[in-house]
Amino acid sequence: MRKIDIFAHVTPESYSRKVEEIAGAPKDLGKRTRAVKLLHDLDARFRIMDQFEDYSQVVTIPGPQPGNI
Repeated sequence: MRKIDIFAHVTPESYSRKVEEIAGAPKDLGKRTRAVKLLHDLDARFRIMDQFEDYSQVVTIPGPQPGNI
């Protein structure tokens, strides 16, 4: 049976840096998420996903949305 994760957040490194630069960004936002490697390291995430044949993700970027940066 195919499994599709429709709530899979990613925060690519360049995006994370930009979010941390904007005025009003939540304090320590980067510190809280930086320890979660698979949020930033997409190659590592894809290697793990490749181990499961019937698993897919719809990747999403959490707020703030790119248009607000």
